Amino acid sequence: DRATRQVVAFGESSSGDNETWTGDGVSWSEHQTPASLSTREVPSIAYDSATGQLLLFGGGLLQPPTTWGDTWNWNGNTWSRES
Repeated sequence: DRATRQVVAFGESSSGDNETWTGDGVSWSEHQTPASLSTREVPSIAYDSATGQLLLFGGGLLQPPTTWGDTWNWNGNTWSRES
């Protein structure tokens, strides 16, 4: 995340929960991840320099076959769904 100068990690934990973590090169912090932001494989993530936010788009699951076409914004602290 260029705006906060942190690495953002989103994915599924070993317990099956969605997790979002940020790291600054010294320590990691866990952030609340909305339940509606489903765990997914191979989403596209890009930095939007106009808004200073990360954008997460789509992705899916192999089993069961699922594809998402949703977009989420990361503002440096939390995810919100783009309408």
